[in-house]
Amino acid sequence: RHLGLAIGSACGLAAAATGHAAQTYVQPQMDLRVENNSNIDLDPDGSPDGSVEGYIADLQVLLGYYTQRGETSVRPRLRFQNYPDRDQREKTEGFLDWVTRYQWERSQFNFIASYAQEDSFNYDTRSGEFDPLDPTNPLDSGSGRFLTDETQTKIEARPSYTFDITQRLSASFGGQLRSMDYDVDVGEPENVDYDFWRANAELGWVLDERSNIGIGGYISQYDVKSDSGDSDGYGIGLNYDHNWTELMGVEVVLGYEVNDPSDPTPGQGDQKSSSLGGSIAAFGEGELSKWRVLVGQRYAPNGNGRVRQIDQLRFQYDRDLTQRLTFRSAARYESQKQLQAGIGSDTEDTARLDLSLRWMLSRKWFVQGGYSYIWQQEAGRDDAYNNRFFLSGGYRGLARER
Repeated sequence: RHLGLAIGSACGLAAAATGHAAQTYVQPQMDLRVENNSNIDLDPDGSPDGSVEGYIADLQVLLGYYTQRGETSVRPRLRFQNYPDRDQREKTEGFLDWVTRYQWERSQFNFIASYAQEDSFNYDTRSGEFDPLDPTNPLDSGSGRFLTDETQTKIEARPSYTFDITQRLSASFGGQLRSMDYDVDVGEPENVDYDFWRANAELGWVLDERSNIGIGGYISQYDVKSDSGDSDGYGIGLNYDHNWTELMGVEVVLGYEVNDPSDPTPGQGDQKSSSLGGSIAAFGEGELSKWRVLVGQRYAPNGNGRVRQIDQLRFQYDRDLTQRLTFRSAARYESQKQLQAGIGSDTEDTARLDLSLRWMLSRKWFVQGGYSYIWQQEAGRDDAYNNRFFLSGGYRGLARER
């Protein structure tokens, strides 16, 4: 039902777009893929039946409407996957992403929302690639668990509003909302359904034409839907960003956060926790290449039953080797740690490396091949890894000139 509503709303935007062709763009994409996995279940013992082939069709379209003051982009996406030797894997996944930006003379409003119904295993083993529609998502992290028979439904929204008090001083207000539900065909899900919200306010100061600094505070709440517990959080943060050019910049964030669960684990005493955190994010784009990197420590909601501490490193590098041939590399490393004793497993470390080459047969059609290495280490278990090779072909419509 949710999937139908999501795709239906996107189709409604597409229908509206046809009446305003001068202010719209449509970019369809299709990817048909075959892959081989050496240990798709990430079994520490490397079971002999772990080698599995998969067949995937990924269909999406980017729809947009823009004016001189703002722009709205909507991206519905369907993913069909079939692993003949793994019938428990979800065969159909659906996604819908929405981004709106609007600017007045002294203020700006941003709204980012997403819907996803997908296989939990795909969510927790995704690559380090940054989503071009939403590359700075602060809630972008997995659960650290690799469950092959669980489906999750995620609804997320992040509104923000900035007002320029003077030419140098500004005030910003924003929030993050997430609702997560898990489902399995047989039995009970291992992850727990939860709601999470966070509200923040910040004052920003323009240092010069290329640099800004900001300081602010926030409050948050993590609520398990089964009424088995919740956790309140609050913190302060300081951030600095600098753009050397329009195509190269860096942002540094420092923060201090406190998380206070309402139902301490019996026998463990006060479970309140606090810690310093921060991150460095940078991006750059040249004539033939572009890159983006993120490294830091932060706190994010999780299906294990609490907000968790996450140490993360992500990196993506793309380069045009020739006019037709493009190389892409992406890496992600995450180490998740529980903040309260007795909640979930102690730690989960995951990593993934992706390497691929894409050859453009024409301006819109392509063939692609690549390799992925996926690794996991969970407390009390041996390491597990999977080697994935894939070959695909597809179609990508021309992007709007910006």
